[in-house]
Amino acid sequence: MMLVDSKRALESEILRQSRAKESMVTIKDVAKQSGFSSTTVSIVLNDAPLARYIPKATKLRIHKAAKSLGYRPNLFARSLRSNRSHTVGVMVFALVLQGRGHRREAETPTPFAGAADFASRFVAEQWVTFPRFVLSGGWRSNLDAANRRRGARPR
Repeated sequence: MMLVDSKRALESEILRQSRAKESMVTIKDVAKQSGFSSTTVSIVLNDAPLARYIPKATKLRIHKAAKSLGYRPNLFARSLRSNRSHTVGVMVFALVLQGRGHRREAETPTPFAGAADFASRFVAEQWVTFPRFVLSGGWRSNLDAANRRRGARPR
């Protein structure tokens, strides 16, 4: 039993160290590599309005450093900083798609019995049923079946 525990601990430590090596490249890393301040690097990489005052050679050097390090912007951090996550837009888009799909169902959905019924069915649809449908690939088979019914060629 102790051998199994020590083996698990060792595997856990190896995984933790490998993840640490694969940590994301930050603007500070790019600044260090390029020799400019993190503020200048941020302005250039985000193409901020002040970037027009930064010389082209500086921009090229920063972009070259970012590319060599494999820098990719962290969209989660950006959404926290800007207070814009675009989540509402994605949810509205998903609701519209689901509405179109529900209108094509053979059986019409049961009307809501009240606010509590709406809330429970909405949560179940958004956070359980729909993600399961998307992740399982069920959407693909439904789309192919609909295309066959229409006489269109499946993808």
